[in-house]
Amino acid sequence: MKHKTRFWKTLFPIAAVLIMVCSLAFAQEAPAAPQEIPVTEINVNGFVLMYQHLLPETVTSENHETLPNAYQFYLTMRKGELTVPLFSLDVMDDSGDMAVVLKDEQGNYVPVSIFLAAAPQDLTQNEQEQFTVAQETARDILMTLKLVTVPENPETTDPKPVVVETEKYTLSYPARYADTLLTREEADGSLVFFIRDGEKEITSFTLVPDSDQGNIVVMLKDEAEAKHPAAIVVAAMPEDLSPQAQAAFLDSQGAIGEVMNSLALK
Repeated sequence: MKHKTRFWKTLFPIAAVLIMVCSLAFAQEAPAAPQEIPVTEINVNGFVLMYQHLLPETVTSENHETLPNAYQFYLTMRKGELTVPLFSLDVMDDSGDMAVVLKDEQGNYVPVSIFLAAAPQDLTQNEQEQFTVAQETARDILMTLKLVTVPENPETTDPKPVVVETEKYTLSYPARYADTLLTREEADGSLVFFIRDGEKEITSFTLVPDSDQGNIVVMLKDEAEAKHPAAIVVAAMPEDLSPQAQAAFLDSQGAIGEVMNSLALK
């Protein structure tokens, strides 16, 4: 009888320990509760939009400083020392790199575009990869974007592009750059695209006629089907720009594609 009592006294503590171990193991293997994806509401010149996506901590956004129908997203790098434009979301515009037409509960249809910014040329390979990954946020936002409210009298006409004529070429670029991207024709026929930082003119890129030396080269045909090269030379961003000019500089280089696509000989 004494042996039986000793047996049970020994077994109970062992069983208790086993139960505790099993409970801890189960708790560790139990799946974590899924993270709730926040819903973000933005107001773009009276158009209230909503998207559901968790932005990385390095991505911020705000209403565009000069374009009332645009909402700008930025990427912060180098421990907060560098902030560059990632992309903008433009309402009442379907000419961007990505576009969608939204409909609200009242049956209003509104086009919305995403314009992707050009990556700064002085980024390291790791920073380039970080920029590319962060820019994919644009597609995720556009896929979940919903139209909540439309202003009473929205602007429904598409803004006309900026048209530029030189001695040799005609070209155009989107109206969203009209106030920030300016041009100057040089004596040699080159067309300089620049922004302003206070009183200073900062070259963003240059169109060089009859040249195949540049970051981008296109071949244009005249009426006789003869081919003529034209090159775009992309400038590097100066280090002494103000934060506003840095954003405008990087944003302005997003017009290069439209300039090249619209370029034609006179």
